[in-house]
Order: sequence, then C-alpha cells, then structure tokens
Amino acid sequence: MTKYLNRKELVELYPVPTSRPGLRLWVVKEGFPEPVYANPNTPIWKVEEVDAWFENLRSDHKSYGGKGN
Repeated sequence: MTKYLNRKELVELYPVPTSRPGLRLWVVKEGFPEPVYANPNTPIWKVEEVDAWFENLRSDHKSYGGKGN
C-alpha cells in the first residue's frame, strides 16, 4: 500500500521548505516529487518518492543546509 504525507507531515519529517511557494519552487527547479491531490486544496506526496529524491540527493554529493523558506 502506498503511503502519503500531507504538507504538514512533509515539513515535520524532512528538511524541505516550509512555505507552499518554496515547495513549489523545489518541484519546478530542483526536481522534487510532484504532489498528487487528495482534493483540489490538499497536496500529498508519496513517501517512497520523497525518500528516493533525498537518497539521490545524497548520492550526488549535494547538500542542503537546512529548512528552506
């Protein structure tokens, strides 16, 4: 079964931007996984896609110094 995170959970568990515009910028410019929508106003992210993105980030020797916007 696929597990999903809402924006609040995503921000609590991962070093991602805390603002909606910041997250959107990551999707557009950094290749962060696109959310799917539980309803028109509720983006959710697949845990496996987020984990894979961060794993790939580490393997590319990129670093992120903390939470974003």
